Amino acid sequence: MKTIAIASKDVESRNEIARVLQRDDWHFVRFASGQAILDYIQSNPGVSIAIVDNDLEGSNGKEVVKAIRGELGLVDLPVVIVSKMIRMRYIGEFLDLGASYFVPKPIKPDLLRGYIEILLQKTGNS
Repeated sequence: MKTIAIASKDVESRNEIARVLQRDDWHFVRFASGQAILDYIQSNPGVSIAIVDNDLEGSNGKEVVKAIRGELGLVDLPVVIVSKMIRMRYIGEFLDLGASYFVPKPIKPDLLRGYIEILLQKTGNS
């Protein structure tokens, strides 16, 4: 079973992402804050992918990516950022910090599913 951690301040966004990706062999855990997803990832090493909205309670997506890559040292954990902000410089900053992919909002289901499948294949978790 794959565990996909989703973080977004907006409960509807969290549920939409899980609904778009729903599969019998995937388990979704949802969080409103950056700290909550970081705590979960740190204490549950089996997380397959983190999907992080830039809009979080108490932090933002950049801080979460920095913490996953730096403080937690998880350089191989795929991190997908979702955000309404889609300026190229902004997207580049996320990718420079170590985000695996950037998905603009509103989310296109096929695009998100495609990225997740690619990342699972790359990490041997497909």
